[in-house]
Amino acid sequence: MATVTFDTHDLKELELKLEARIKDVELKIADTKAELIRWVVAVGLLQTMLISALVLKLSGMH
Repeated sequence: MATVTFDTHDLKELELKLEARIKDVELKIADTKAELIRWVVAVGLLQTMLISALVLKLSGMH
């Protein structure tokens, strides 16, 4: 079985690339979380308006 050797320069370069990729993923997760929160709030408001409209319609206060 062949052994693979890396020098410290290769390992440092790989570490820096991985750290950059991890930061990119963390930023994407944060953006996705913010977008998800906006969608949940918007859907909640729409649902509240729909229920209010139905209650008003059914109660005869149109």
